[in-house]
Amino acid sequence: RRDRITCALITKRRAEIRARKGSSPCLPSPTPPKQRIRKRLEAALAQESPPSVPAIAEQLGFKYVASLYRRFPVLCRRLAAIRREHRRRRRLRIETAFRAALTEEPAPTLKQVAYRLGYKTTRPYDHYFSSLLKTVAAHARNHRQQQKSQIRAVLEAALKEDPPPLMQTVARRVGLTRGYLTELFPGLWQRLGARSKDHRMREAERKRQMLRQEAREIARGLLKTGTPPTRRLVSSMIARSPIKTSHLISKEIRKVEEEHQKLRVKS
Repeated sequence: RRDRITCALITKRRAEIRARKGSSPCLPSPTPPKQRIRKRLEAALAQESPPSVPAIAEQLGFKYVASLYRRFPVLCRRLAAIRREHRRRRRLRIETAFRAALTEEPAPTLKQVAYRLGYKTTRPYDHYFSSLLKTVAAHARNHRQQQKSQIRAVLEAALKEDPPPLMQTVARRVGLTRGYLTELFPGLWQRLGARSKDHRMREAERKRQMLRQEAREIARGLLKTGTPPTRRLVSSMIARSPIKTSHLISKEIRKVEEEHQKLRVKS
């Protein structure tokens, strides 16, 4: 029906091949009994998503769907009508889902809506809803651009904070992973990381300096009272410093002891 010329050429070529090989044409397959055909059609009518009349004709071994219509016209027409209604409802469900996506926040992508409908892609219905799909895709793109602009604003604001926030804190603010932010804004994220790292290093040095100063004061006080300033004793007396690194305390104790020894020698 769709391409008579090409079909005629194929038929002619097959006949020539059979003639060369000396093979006889295939015998037609036996027609299934009417009772079996009726049961198959009635079973299809009872299904929630019934197969089409041409599909059933092919399953039963008919070459033309008209053969099935000729035997059971009423059942075939009922099945065709149910199929049309089923397609109508399915298209309505698809259209409703994509129109609803236009009002969602955040806006879903075409692929996400397709997954909800049970499809892997939008190809099965591209032809019917091409304009609507383009609108949904544009809506999702606009949302992503707005979201990206908002994230950039948060990152740029974090660059101006003093002290600079930790990278984990910035990632939590925007609700994204550090890896994704690295891909999204590589230059900006690198600047944030460098500033945060520099601050942490300066803060760690400040804390170490506090520890050294406090350890020296305690050691000097102990020596004035004649008590040996051991590391364990000095550590137990340190309260204000946020860190208590043993090797730093031992080093400051040695310095204080050396200073005290020099003073004793001079006196």
